[in-house]
Amino acid sequence: MATKKPVYVPELFGDLAITDDGKQWYVVRVKPRAEKKFAEYARLYDVHYYLPQEDSERSYKYRKVLFTKPIFPGYVFVHCLPDDRLTVYRSGMVAHILIVHQQEELVRELQQLYKGLNLGAELKEHSYLPEGTLVQIKSGPFTGLLGLVKETVNIKEIVLQVTFLRQAVAVSVTPDQIEILRKK
Repeated sequence: MATKKPVYVPELFGDLAITDDGKQWYVVRVKPRAEKKFAEYARLYDVHYYLPQEDSERSYKYRKVLFTKPIFPGYVFVHCLPDDRLTVYRSGMVAHILIVHQQEELVRELQQLYKGLNLGAELKEHSYLPEGTLVQIKSGPFTGLLGLVKETVNIKEIVLQVTFLRQAVAVSVTPDQIEILRKK
């Protein structure tokens, strides 16, 4: 029986920032199950990327396997010059490159997600919230994270979302840990 070792790919190659060197952020839609392979390719060709990942466990008959999987399957965030998009396409793993017009908004949301993951947030898939109450966590391990709440009565979690993808993940909190910044 052939076994494969889990593929480890660094979550971030480069910086989650907007730069003055002409580089832009793009959202790359990759072919199915090619996110990590594409990230390896991007790193090899010095194309900066962010591939948010979470730990996962799968149980088989006689063993458990731990691995990481992309939080947003099929998407990798790339920071490169417009001319470098040809290099990205040459990977053979790209379905589409989506142009991001709201660069600051995307980078801010990715920074929030990155910070939450580095603080050890246990994320779970959540529906995207087009509107909501903006809150900041004021205490606990996730202090400083900004997110949205679904309802202001009985708050149990805040939502970290990536507006461009219209996808979100939720972090568990208690009402005393948050401060309302802007109401719906």
